[in-house]
Amino acid sequence: YLYTSLDGGETWTRRDPSGSPAEWASVASSSDGSIIVAAAIEVGLFLSTDSGESWENVEPAIGSDAWRAVACSSDGSMIIAGLDGGSIYISTDSGQSGSESNAGTLWSASNSYASYVNQRSWSECNTGAFWEGVTASDDASKLAVCAEESAIYTSDDGGSSWTLQEGSGERDWSCIASSSDGSFIIAGVWGGYVYTSADSGVTWTERDSLEQNVWGCVASSSDGTKLAAASGYFGGIYTSGDGGETWNEVPLSFVASWADMVSSSDGKSLIAAAYKDAIYTSDDFGQTWTERDPAGGVRAWTNVASSADGVKVAACAEDDYIYTSNDGGNTWTQRDPTGSPEMWNAITSSSDGTKLAAVNISGYVYFSDDSGATWDKLGPSGPDKIWSNIASSGDGDRLIATVFGGYVYTGEYY
Repeated sequence: YLYTSLDGGETWTRRDPSGSPAEWASVASSSDGSIIVAAAIEVGLFLSTDSGESWENVEPAIGSDAWRAVACSSDGSMIIAGLDGGSIYISTDSGQSGSESNAGTLWSASNSYASYVNQRSWSECNTGAFWEGVTASDDASKLAVCAEESAIYTSDDGGSSWTLQEGSGERDWSCIASSSDGSFIIAGVWGGYVYTSADSGVTWTERDSLEQNVWGCVASSSDGTKLAAASGYFGGIYTSGDGGETWNEVPLSFVASWADMVSSSDGKSLIAAAYKDAIYTSDDFGQTWTERDPAGGVRAWTNVASSADGVKVAACAEDDYIYTSNDGGNTWTQRDPTGSPEMWNAITSSSDGTKLAAVNISGYVYFSDDSGATWDKLGPSGPDKIWSNIASSGDGDRLIATVFGGYVYTGEYY
């Protein structure tokens, strides 16, 4: 356990921050002794703001690991912690956020190209959720996420605070997309209807002109007028040119389990991923589709991304690689961020297609600023994280990513 003394070591009190004995590696204190931070190997980091009476786990967003050393400033506002053989993490929010209980919860990895924030302020989400979809406005100020057996959550300040949109209802939300300003949102329910919102998620309209379906993906033009929705289980594709008021079924000669679909800014170009099938593209607002074969055969395609003009596109698959195209899907190049096939779950693109970010279930986020030619591994990462989806701002610098059954993370690449 940890032990504290308030009389210079004459008498001691046993403290139990983690709920059981742990291998404590390091402890540090503010000059007045009120703020204490302690590191336990393979258990976590713990913070007290009342001289050890009560404790909070303030794990930086990477999961328990071999924490070795901690130190803090005299007032406890800055905390630094180091991993054995890993990164150094810095927190600067103690006292700045107006609540000492929040001290140490905002962390950035000092040896990473990106900093990520664990959104612990989500009162409705901090127990984790099975996140299925994520979308961001062009400037990444307005964000929206959806989950299985849950509601839709939105943020209008880049993820600093979040709102549970009760008007969305508790449903098996499976997919979500938004306009470039974030005011218009379209979302689909697995085994239900497609819904749209014109006020950033506050109120919703059930689009019952589309029958109930297992909706696998939705897409939106930048102004929210041109939409597309596709079945996630051996079904078709549907399009709308009036913001979801009316819909038309695309006359396809086949059915597929559609996993993901994205739109160019004007809605004219679409790219869609068919699970255990192929990649398909359309350049006429989804009326006709061309089968693409990035990998030379059927793959378990999971996610696609596109530049604003639909020229630069990317796709990823399970137990495979990432593939990019600079000509709208006519020709493709295999990309290998990790050196071996991975279970790639999602990929996102900047408006110009130069910046890509992708996530896999092995616990890592990868970023490219040269259209997929080279990649950097970003935090927060770890084998405990099953990343389910990712989105970015138009410039590609700001990211939002979800962990299936875990937290939502936001960050910047710099």
